[in-house]
Amino acid sequence: MNEIKPYETVPSFEFVAGPARIYHSPDGLHQVVIADSQAAQWDQLKHFHELDKKRFAPDAVPPRADNIWPEDVFAAIKNLPNPELVTQVVLQNYWLADPGSAGVAPASFDLPKAAAQAFSTGRIVFSFGLSRNLLENTLLLAWTRLLWFKYEVLTHFFRYAAFLERHGYFIDQTAGKTDVENWAVHLVGGLLLADEDKFASFIAQAPLRAVILASALQRTLDESSKDEASDEASSKKHTNLEKRLQVVTEQTLLQAQEKLLCMVKQTFPASDSDDDHAFRLLLLLGTEPQLASLPIKVANLANEPHTNAVLAKLGAIKTLMELNLSQTLISREGTGFLADLTNLQKLDLSDTKVMSSSLTPLRALSSLEELNLSGTQINESALPSLRHLNGLKKLNIEDTALVASKDALQELLPNCQLIAGG
Repeated sequence: MNEIKPYETVPSFEFVAGPARIYHSPDGLHQVVIADSQAAQWDQLKHFHELDKKRFAPDAVPPRADNIWPEDVFAAIKNLPNPELVTQVVLQNYWLADPGSAGVAPASFDLPKAAAQAFSTGRIVFSFGLSRNLLENTLLLAWTRLLWFKYEVLTHFFRYAAFLERHGYFIDQTAGKTDVENWAVHLVGGLLLADEDKFASFIAQAPLRAVILASALQRTLDESSKDEASDEASSKKHTNLEKRLQVVTEQTLLQAQEKLLCMVKQTFPASDSDDDHAFRLLLLLGTEPQLASLPIKVANLANEPHTNAVLAKLGAIKTLMELNLSQTLISREGTGFLADLTNLQKLDLSDTKVMSSSLTPLRALSSLEELNLSGTQINESALPSLRHLNGLKKLNIEDTALVASKDALQELLPNCQLIAGG
């Protein structure tokens, strides 16, 4: 291992009692923070261990102290699937009665066996001392929570998956306490460190969660600039993980899709949150042919973080009559699929990035009766598209630049109730 850079001493540091040392990794990407008084004791232990190596034969050297040293932490960070998520690890700290008062709101993790707290900044704080043999697994568990912070869209849909599988499989009781513990515990115990039997049980009994978690792992592996594992053990671990992700992609995804299809077909039109969650998750994970088989007339996706590519699948559901896309991520280039929804009667695009040019596909919607464009970026250049909507009975253009042309718009659509505010 390359030698770590010289440490710097600071008079105080969050979560550390008294002065602290800040050690820097050889590549400068990570920091380890430790109480100066504790580090001084460890320096002595390291000194004595080096003396022992000189005094004894190689096979008779007494084992080193079981404390965690900075170089141990840097080595453990390097072994993570994506080390770049970790910016700082704080060791041997005391936990403040009100950590939020220090200016950093900690994540609330109620997992007894977790000895570390994770923060969206990439900081991991060990809430009590650990022995070396527990370091890697504890750090890995905290790392999975960093994924929770990083991939907000995936965690959004993981909540749906966890809700739909709330009466199903859990590795242990702690995983059922909160969504984030469900995420962390199953990432580690179901995918990363699970033996073959536990892995098989997890993907068979919790396919929805397994697919979302595998997506998060695959994404972070793709984004990591980590060099390929050089030692045999790390290389074997990486290869095994890739095989598991492939199994989830090729087999478990199909199981998840079938499960969601069954749920949606049995319950639509939606009558409770189970139905809504299932449809929104199926839109993310399913295919256009699968969605085309659904007898859905009403779809409410307001505030959902589906991308343009995912929303485009809605074009396969020809039976749709009402569609709410308010406050979604649909953008100027993402409205093309609307031309395929020729039975649409109500459409809500309010508070989105839709522009005048986005309305061209709407010309094909001869059945459209109600359209909400409030809070969008349309202006008078939307008039040529809107004039084709002769069947409109209600049109909302509040908080848009088109309000300035409301009189001209009313002339084009004399039988339409125009809502322009003011």
